[in-house]
Formats: sequence, C-alpha cells, structure tokens
Amino acid sequence: MTDRQHAPHHRRVVVTGMGALCALGNTVEPIWNAAVSGASGVAPITHFDAEGYETTIAGEVKGFEPDEAVGRKGSRRMDRYT
Repeated sequence: MTDRQHAPHHRRVVVTGMGALCALGNTVEPIWNAAVSGASGVAPITHFDAEGYETTIAGEVKGFEPDEAVGRKGSRRMDRYT
C-alpha cells in the first residue's frame, strides 16, 4: 500500500443526512445551537409526578410525536426510551 492510502486526510466521507432527538431538541439545528451555547436539556420531570422520588430532574425529550415518526402501529410496539 502507498502512503496515500494510509494518510487520513485523503480518506473520503459522504454525509447523506443528519438527525437527532434528545433533551436539547428534536432536530439537528436546535440541538446544535443549544449545545454550542452551553444549554442543558436537564429540567424538572414533567411526564409524571416525580414528587417522592429521589430525583425530580431528567433529560426528557419534549414535543416528539412517535405516531408521526414511526406510525401508530410502530409506536405501540416500542417503549418510550426507544
């Protein structure tokens, strides 16, 4: 093999798309903006009443509709963490 084949700066990568879903947002742009600004997605739990639990904060994903993303049948077969 030649030196060129081993040189990392000569390797090519094709990005065909980007996607993300996390506590900072549901699409790449808001997540990136929040991350570079130093924002945190951790906040008080809203999905259920966390009073009485040891922890009352979490990094919840908000505003995501699984029925729209994977269909009603698919979302019924998955747990929330999926």
